[in-house]
Amino acid sequence: MWREAADAFALLADCHLKCDSKHEAAQAHVEAANANKKVDPAAAIASLRVAISHFTDMGRLSIAAKHLKDIAEQYEKDEKEDDACEVRRRRRRRRVLPSADQSRDDTSAHHPCNTSSTRHQQSIH
Repeated sequence: MWREAADAFALLADCHLKCDSKHEAAQAHVEAANANKKVDPAAAIASLRVAISHFTDMGRLSIAAKHLKDIAEQYEKDEKEDDACEVRRRRRRRRVLPSADQSRDDTSAHHPCNTSSTRHQQSIH
């Protein structure tokens, strides 16, 4: 049932793109991701990446940043810390990170992305 819902939202996204409604297409991809989270996390991440691309193209960087954070959280849930850290670094590099959200994200010295980096640096020395 969830997979069918995700497929329906993906088709809706295609329809919105054909009608030149990029924002609605991006939102439909987010909804597809929400449905896919329940049955196929990798497909959910793929849908979010498409949505992020649309939001970024439209200059909706705060929304894109939120969904990058959603991807990182999904990776953490799946115990894929390296992937989560890479998404968080990409989020900072793209300057998509809203300043109000930055203090709550991965800038803390206690965040796994920073501690693993610290551990890696210590193992080198």
